[in-house]
Amino acid sequence: MSNKKERGIRMKEQSKRLLLVRFILVLVMLVSLFGCKIKPKDPISNNSWKASDGSFIVFQDNGEFYWYRDVNVKDDYYYYGNYKIYQGEEAIEFLDGITKFGLSKEEQEDYIARLNAVGIKVSDYYCIELVNESLITNHEEQIIESWKTYYVGFYIEKENTLDMVGLDSSTTITFVLYK
Repeated sequence: MSNKKERGIRMKEQSKRLLLVRFILVLVMLVSLFGCKIKPKDPISNNSWKASDGSFIVFQDNGEFYWYRDVNVKDDYYYYGNYKIYQGEEAIEFLDGITKFGLSKEEQEDYIARLNAVGIKVSDYYCIELVNESLITNHEEQIIESWKTYYVGFYIEKENTLDMVGLDSSTTITFVLYK
């Protein structure tokens, strides 16, 4: 019993460290690639974004999103639900309150402070909360329980990109504004 508990604790710590390493890698990538000033605003809502994995997400101005597997197929293979966007200090406070990710207010502020040298500010920091309500496959709605997924990262205005980390999967993803 004790070995299982210890193994579980070690796995949880390793997972937390992996998430932290991936988050830091995104930050290092931002520092090395972008030396730009970013104006604070919400560029996400009411826009469409093509993801680095080829998928496509639409954030409607009414708080709904549609995440399509393929940019060319909009009547099948997609998730939809509601979203909330947290920016800057609000994002930091929000994530600090979700203990399962282990991103304290101090850690987040430290990451952002490291990027000040390249013009990244707290106002460039975003958290996107997706409440997945349904999945459409084979042109039929699948019965699923809603669940939340979270993405955190930075908007780079000069490139019209969102460099994000999926907090549930610890994967990095870049979204490019799609017109």
